[in-house]
Amino acid sequence: MTADKGAVARSFSVRPAIPSLIRAALAAAGLAAAQPTLAQALHVTASASAQATYTSNVDFGTTGSARQSDLVGSVTGTVGVTGGSETLQLSGNIAVTGLVDAHGNFTGTIAPVGSIGGTYKAIDNFLYVDASATFSQNYVSPLGAQPRDIVNDTSNRYTSQAYNFAPYIRGVLPGNVSYLVRDQNTWTDSSNIGSTAAKPPVTYANTASANLTSTSGRIGWTVDYNRSYYDSGVLDGTSVTETLRAALPIRITDELVAGPRAGYERDRFLGSSVHSSIYGVQAMWTPTDRTSVNGFWEHRFFGTGYQLSVSHRLPRIALTASFTRDLSNYPQIALTLPASENVSSFVDAALRTRIPDANERAIAVQQFLARSGLPGTLFGPVNFFSTTFLLQTSETLSAAWLGLRNSVTVTLFRVRSSSVTDQDQALLGTFIPEELQFNPNNTQIGMGVSYSRTLTPTTSAGVSASTSRVTSDTGDLTGGVSRATNANLAANLSTQLTPRTTGSVGTGYSWYAPSGGSDVHRSSAWNIFAAISHTFR
Repeated sequence: MTADKGAVARSFSVRPAIPSLIRAALAAAGLAAAQPTLAQALHVTASASAQATYTSNVDFGTTGSARQSDLVGSVTGTVGVTGGSETLQLSGNIAVTGLVDAHGNFTGTIAPVGSIGGTYKAIDNFLYVDASATFSQNYVSPLGAQPRDIVNDTSNRYTSQAYNFAPYIRGVLPGNVSYLVRDQNTWTDSSNIGSTAAKPPVTYANTASANLTSTSGRIGWTVDYNRSYYDSGVLDGTSVTETLRAALPIRITDELVAGPRAGYERDRFLGSSVHSSIYGVQAMWTPTDRTSVNGFWEHRFFGTGYQLSVSHRLPRIALTASFTRDLSNYPQIALTLPASENVSSFVDAALRTRIPDANERAIAVQQFLARSGLPGTLFGPVNFFSTTFLLQTSETLSAAWLGLRNSVTVTLFRVRSSSVTDQDQALLGTFIPEELQFNPNNTQIGMGVSYSRTLTPTTSAGVSASTSRVTSDTGDLTGGVSRATNANLAANLSTQLTPRTTGSVGTGYSWYAPSGGSDVHRSSAWNIFAAISHTFR
């Protein structure tokens, strides 16, 4: 059957003006920052850098095609904010990179990365508003090429934008019962970078939730309602999940709280509906203020659902582990920038014991990252577009160690994704561009390691390596690619030219090896760069 082209065009125009509303809300928050009381408490950091990179394969062409070397120039500006006033708190940082090259691959290309958000206290102890904007360089398909250096112009890369606006009310009712009612709205948009061939459509997700909690006494109780709506931007591509849960948390000791939970759910995925009971247990253990273990196990319509989070920090070490099996959608994951952990958050956690002041710690984090040459993010799985909710089973281990002369970050992950309905595939060939027609049922396994060593008080060297393998569990719909391996290596040497200026040189190598079809080819590229960066404040 031939699809109506007009319907297809309309299907990719879901609320195109909505993100501008979020931008306006964030701009209003920015205007509020001009108030003297806020300006005095708001700490702003700013830096700029320029880099020249020679690459042996600018468009990351395959070994079976012509490879073109190029010289790519880039300029990056970074702004970070922390703090605020009693009515408005802001935090985050955004880096914007402009690229230009001799062969015109990056003409007019702007690549933002980072997130910034805030909480506005509209009515004290009652009405609040959260708003944020998140930007990342993401990949269209986990089975495609994933060179980490942005100067390699793969058509698998695009700029992901996520905007969040969430008003909520909270307070305490008679009987020491706390309540929270929240309406979270998330819009995602995408833009081309370089010669990007495809990008996901505009999507929208809404999560409405209400919670009642009583913690007085040894045995407490909670009642929680949650409704998640996802519009994928594809015609008729809407899904809804509804859950109602009750729990009885029992304070066994001062450090341990555990108890049963039960409820009911009603879900609709692209026209198919499911109803199911929910039952399980939950627990939270906080033996010290540096260690936290919390999670739950429960029965759902898809079988076992669970979540376990473990975190521990020492004066120079931050450790986290996460194990989950639950439903998720594309906008929800897009809000976590990037899909992997941000290294600055790990450095912040590792320095929290030694530097309790948030503003002083923000400066120390920025100076440490500039001096060490560690990558901005830990390596992680690809957040790919899907027309409905995905059932994802994930295990992630991350660690950061900041020594006096040596620093190491490590991350390991495994994510298995599967569509909750077969109708997701029926939509692929009709309404989604060919580049997005890969099977959502896949498994991603990867690891990343980075190491930095201080050679002198002003000079440091660093190396990093990452690799991932993606396997399509039920075959791929385009190009015959059923399995792909990506690997990236990098090394750099940086020196502090002045107290606020750092110069660096380095090299990198990216490699991509797909398999499973007769018309697939490997890609690789060598890069050599020189850069200079300056911190203004």
